[in-house]
Amino acid sequence: MRVYRRLEDLPRDRRRAVTVGVFDGVHRGHRRILAALLGAARRRRLDASCAITFWPHPMAVLRPERAPGLLLTLEERIAALADTGLDELLILPFDREVAATDYADFARDALVGAAGMVQLVAGYDFHLGRGRAGSAEAMAALGESLGYRVDVVTPCYADGRIVSSSRIREDLAAGDLGAVAHALRRPFPLTGVVERGAGRGRALGFPTANLAPPPPEKLLPPRGVYLVRARWEGGAADGLLNLGEAPTVRGTFLPEVHLLDGDWDLRGRTLHVEVLERLRDEQRFAGLEALTAAIAADVAEARRRLALAGSRGGGSRPRPLE
Repeated sequence: MRVYRRLEDLPRDRRRAVTVGVFDGVHRGHRRILAALLGAARRRRLDASCAITFWPHPMAVLRPERAPGLLLTLEERIAALADTGLDELLILPFDREVAATDYADFARDALVGAAGMVQLVAGYDFHLGRGRAGSAEAMAALGESLGYRVDVVTPCYADGRIVSSSRIREDLAAGDLGAVAHALRRPFPLTGVVERGAGRGRALGFPTANLAPPPPEKLLPPRGVYLVRARWEGGAADGLLNLGEAPTVRGTFLPEVHLLDGDWDLRGRTLHVEVLERLRDEQRFAGLEALTAAIAADVAEARRRLALAGSRGGGSRPRPLE
């Protein structure tokens, strides 16, 4: 997948199938849209399938006090979209000028004029342009004069509910990692560079990889201890993730990962963490002895769950890495 960060960087003279959206989470509903996009590009023998996404989130510009936290950082979103088979991704900077653009002007100048769109694939709740006036119906009517077709994709349901980014955020806040993974079609991700820590975990016999604090817009599960799968360039392991507040910066969460098997020096490396299951809430301990005993119990419980999943043939989460 080729990634472009300016409209003018898109190669010209290409006929494209295009979809437009934030795509936070790249969840089942998004993937249904993207599959329809790829299908339309193949069926019509177009030059490329192209997703256009915005950064930052439009609400962060228009109503910062109401802007949602994000399931994925921009880098995580790019990686998830690349996994869908897209040909191209255009990341458009979202600002008040973009927000004030009429949908017809955006369609004519950006989508058709610059991006060469001849096919638009839209979700059931699609809206574009100033005042969200560019519904799928309005875009279809406009397409008759601008020379593009519109396909509308029906909503995706899971457990009787429409899959949406807002619903997944609610499940994440409740600590329901199973529902989150089902809606995302993969475990909830957390990515960070490993920083030098104070060495407290190693002193207790449980060395940790301390991740840099996530960006403020990144949503996290509730504080507590989680079973995770971690990977980095050249390696992978199951482990425990502790999400707790930084002792010196209130409101800042420090992700710490203890890998169950092996002891690696990962400082400066990027760690990709898949959050699988919640083991327990965050707790306060009277002393180091109680803390050490609790961590040992967490490790034992993690191994028990991994062994149980393995005995079932790895068909249910979590399962050990291979």
